[in-house]
Amino acid sequence: NHTMLPKHPICLAINYCLNQWKPLTVFTQDPAVRIDNNLAEQEMKRIAMGRKNYLFVASERGGHTAAVLASMTSTCRRHGIDPQIYLMQLLANLPSTPITQVDQWLPDVWQRRHAAQSKELAIKPGTEKAADAAATAPATAGQQPGIYAHHIAATQAKVAAAAP
Repeated sequence: NHTMLPKHPICLAINYCLNQWKPLTVFTQDPAVRIDNNLAEQEMKRIAMGRKNYLFVASERGGHTAAVLASMTSTCRRHGIDPQIYLMQLLANLPSTPITQVDQWLPDVWQRRHAAQSKELAIKPGTEKAADAAATAPATAGQQPGIYAHHIAATQAKVAAAAP
């Protein structure tokens, strides 16, 4: 017979688990709740992988901006939205949006508003439609032909097609 004192680390861990039992088992009652947090960990991995790049944000404000952009692009990826198209539309339209309508630019709300266009917005550079859009887009003065130029032209075509 072995007895443990209530302050023993194993007893503390068991008591903690028992006190958190309901939150720990909510996934058994609600199928929308995942058993793991792999999605959150995957997004954090992106930040950890970019840690060396973040040494050069130059200021606290730059760091804050980088964190906001990382959060927004992560949310876009989570909702299946092309972050580049979303951010281009957001930056073009947010300044003229009344404060009472700012919520319409949250990624999940924006996606619902553009549900009919979602598949079009998900086209990645290199696909037939993106290549067609790039081929028909006018060249910008001084712009070198290549993958990047095609990507910009394809993105501009998708943004124009998705404009509210």
